[in-house]
Amino acid sequence: MTESKLLVIVIRTPNSDRYLPIEALLKNDKRFELEYIEASMTPTYNDVSSRNIAYSTEIFEYFHGRKLAPPEIGCADSHNRARHLIQFSSNGGVILEDDARIIDVDLFYDVSLLFLNSSQRSKSILTLTPFDKLIKNHSKKVKKIRVLGTPDLAVAYVLTPSAAKSLIKVNQPIVSVADWPNSRCKFYITNIQCITHGDANTRSTISVDENDFRNNYDLKLKLSQFFLLTINKRPASLNIQEYFYVIFFKRLLWYFEKVKLVVIGFRPKK
Repeated sequence: MTESKLLVIVIRTPNSDRYLPIEALLKNDKRFELEYIEASMTPTYNDVSSRNIAYSTEIFEYFHGRKLAPPEIGCADSHNRARHLIQFSSNGGVILEDDARIIDVDLFYDVSLLFLNSSQRSKSILTLTPFDKLIKNHSKKVKKIRVLGTPDLAVAYVLTPSAAKSLIKVNQPIVSVADWPNSRCKFYITNIQCITHGDANTRSTISVDENDFRNNYDLKLKLSQFFLLTINKRPASLNIQEYFYVIFFKRLLWYFEKVKLVVIGFRPKK
């Protein structure tokens, strides 16, 4: 029986060999259709403009107290271009940043294909990195676990064509970071880890040290600033429901999922 091919798109940093460990595993394996897109490297807003990347920082700044940084815009553009390829694929596929490291290539193939085969008609995304570094060390049977919020990172994830279309629709022009723009997608994690993020020779190409409105402001300040901004500066396209979801409920759901996973047997990675 001929095995189904799995589309894998690698976002590759220009002038870097970070992608080589992925290529070494997948290039000559007939189970995979390996494609690359060059990452949009945008250290400055001039670089963003020179690439003709459409973006708006208004809503992001309203939520987080700072503008989208140029590297974040470039990263979101890279993921949009990768998601575009997934959108027009027949079955969906996997997007990997070039510092994703595959632990077990057979498991990676099986987990990804199983998810796509069971989720074709939905806007579904499976992240392959651990949720807040929580893993289940002694699992034997692969399971997908629905999370009500969003996972941590967009380093390695499987998605259906419908999910890719949804993510592009809400983030083009770019108004959010790549992980994750507000959408109606369903997110899942797996109980068996098959991807790690980075190794001793890689580091993040995005470094943003400015204040994050969600994490650093206390509740009273969030509420008071919300009502002040609602009167004076609230973007016309932003409604109250969206504000409370992003600032409060999204974070609460993240903590809820962390507690839930610990209860069902997930533990911090050692």
